[in-house]
Amino acid sequence: MRLLAGARILDRYLVDAFLDEGGMGQVYRGHHASLGFLVAVKVLGDQSPETMKRFEREARLMARVRHPNVVSVLDFGLVGDQVPCIVMEHVDGESLEGRIARRGALPWQEAVDIAAGILAGLDAIHAAAILHRDLKPSNVLLAAGAPEIVKVIDFGIARPEGTAVTQYTRTGAVIGTPGYMAPERLMNLPVDVRSDLYAVGLMLHEMLTGSLPFGGKTMESVLRRAVLPVPPPTFPSAHPQPSPGLVRLMMESLSIEASGRPATARAFATRLSEASRQDSNLSGPPSRPAPGMVSRPAAPTPTPAAVVPAAQASSARPGPRNSPGPTPRELADEFGPTLVDAPPPASSVQNLLIGARLPPSRLTSSEERRWLGEVGGDLARAFTLGGAYWFAVLPVGGDLARARKTAESILAALQGRYGAMVRVEWGIAQGEFAMSAAALSGAAPLPTEIRTLLERLTAS
Repeated sequence: MRLLAGARILDRYLVDAFLDEGGMGQVYRGHHASLGFLVAVKVLGDQSPETMKRFEREARLMARVRHPNVVSVLDFGLVGDQVPCIVMEHVDGESLEGRIARRGALPWQEAVDIAAGILAGLDAIHAAAILHRDLKPSNVLLAAGAPEIVKVIDFGIARPEGTAVTQYTRTGAVIGTPGYMAPERLMNLPVDVRSDLYAVGLMLHEMLTGSLPFGGKTMESVLRRAVLPVPPPTFPSAHPQPSPGLVRLMMESLSIEASGRPATARAFATRLSEASRQDSNLSGPPSRPAPGMVSRPAAPTPTPAAVVPAAQASSARPGPRNSPGPTPRELADEFGPTLVDAPPPASSVQNLLIGARLPPSRLTSSEERRWLGEVGGDLARAFTLGGAYWFAVLPVGGDLARARKTAESILAALQGRYGAMVRVEWGIAQGEFAMSAAALSGAAPLPTEIRTLLERLTAS
């Protein structure tokens, strides 16, 4: 059954256009006839009693979950008093499947953000005592926006957790997508939440490497996953390399035995956040400024979450490379005291360090971290420390006026977003500035410049 543009369904929605067709039917874009908001309408194709029952179950299960990272069900009913349909929120964007097909492997920061969104939605699904059972890139939507929002969709074969059901139909055909099934599902063994987490591990592998383990989605490669450990991954050189902790977590999530995987979506997400804070820029600077990442507060000194290597800082100099730059006195007149009293070498870069103390509750948001990572534009490199501190490194070079303009725009943006909740301090770091690997790991103290700004930010 195909709906035409202008068709009215459930007495309150108008069909605008056909969007897609899948195994269970067609999807259309529509809008509420009175209120005008956009919707997606999924109309069942196969109208066998078994499929109709499963379709209604999908609507009921999806309606139990209300979370920003899960597509919401708005309505359910019959088209023409005979064909079931589900009305859902409309998501303007692309699927993860489409993104991987278009771009191949993704930078690890982007892959981590997407995986974190999937896990957040999955945590809500599992909290409602539901197993998704068909997680795959085509069932993950990336809603357009700044930042984009990850949405988990399609509960077509979802089941209430603990329900004893076979994974196969009476004809022996597998229900679901074998390419993203956990080994226990392929072997028709009992499943739990860790089967969904295996699918997240596969998607993370595909995002980071551009492909699935053992070469793809052929039945041979799928069955090899059920009996053989996933081989060590190979990452493209075009992107910064993921940290060892991130790779280790991904491989754990792909364990053949469910007991070797993270126990819950929340535990997976927590470890993903921790692993993403490791410095993984092993193959050169990233193609875009890495977003600030939140770390848990540590006493007495916050543990660094992301760093600005000297190579990155020096590559963003706004002034000529052979310029002697402003003197420390000129810098102090513009921005305040220098953070290191020793005179800089004649050839060194001088950096403006901007520090801000922010509401900790705001730094738990991935949207907030992305905004903070990009607020300095191409000139500044930003990172976070602990659960409430944000820093930007702005190479000054010889163009003092430009540095001041950039600093003022950053300050205005912070104050405009956080108002009286933000406290900002800044100063000049004489000479090259970078966070060492030892400082990053906590084996060495933080740079003097950062400790000085922290003291100012924490002063009453």
